[in-house]
Amino acid sequence: MKSLYFLLLAVLLPATAPAEELGEWARFVPADRQVTAEVMVFDVPQDITEISMRIQRAAEARPEWFREYSKQARPGQALPWHENMGITEAEYRRLLTGAHELVLTKAGDVDIVFTVTDDAVTLSGLPMAPPHDTLTYTPRDNAVRTAYGVLTDSRPMEANQGLPEGQWEGLQWRMVRTTGPRGPANVKLAIGQQAGKKLRMIYLDVNIQQDGIPDRFNYVLLYEGD
Repeated sequence: MKSLYFLLLAVLLPATAPAEELGEWARFVPADRQVTAEVMVFDVPQDITEISMRIQRAAEARPEWFREYSKQARPGQALPWHENMGITEAEYRRLLTGAHELVLTKAGDVDIVFTVTDDAVTLSGLPMAPPHDTLTYTPRDNAVRTAYGVLTDSRPMEANQGLPEGQWEGLQWRMVRTTGPRGPANVKLAIGQQAGKKLRMIYLDVNIQQDGIPDRFNYVLLYEGD
C-alpha cells in the first residue's frame, strides 16, 4: 500500500526540483516554470531618431548642396553644422553626443517556459525562429547549449548599458569561435536579477558569420521572478 501511496503523490503533486539541481539558475527559474516576458531591444533615443530624420529630409530637399557639403568629410571628424541641415546647432551637438547612446525599447511579449529535468534546464519560447528559440543549461558542467554552439566561459554578469535603473547581479556565459566549418562566432548569454527586487533579465547577444555574411542581433527579456 505504501508504494501505491507514494506513486499517487508523485502523480498528483506538482514536481519541484531542489535548488542544487538547478545549479546557478536556481534563483532565476519561476516556481510555475512558465512566465510572460517583455521583449526589449536596444535602440537610439527617440530624440536622436527625430533629429536624424529631419537631417535626412533636409538632404533630400537639397541634394546638390548635400553632395558638396559631404565632400568636407574627414576620417574621425564630424562635419561642421550648417543651417541647411534643417536643425539647430544645439540639436546637432545633441546628435553628435547621443548617437552612441542606447536605450531599451519594448518590442512585444513572449511566453517562455523553463523545463527542468534531472540534469538540465531548457528554456524555450525565445523570440527567434527554431532552432534558435531554445537553449539548455546543464549544471553538471555549468554550460549553456545553444544552436550557435556551447557557451562555457562563465563569470559574473557585466554591467550593460541601457538596462533599467538599479543594481543588477547575475552570471553570464560566452563562446568565442574564430575558425571552423560553422564560421566565426561571438555569443554571450547573461541572466540576472535586479538587487532587492523580483525583476529578472535574460540577455542574448549574437555576433556571427553565416556563409561569409556578418550578422549581429541582441535582445533582453524582462520578467517577474518569485
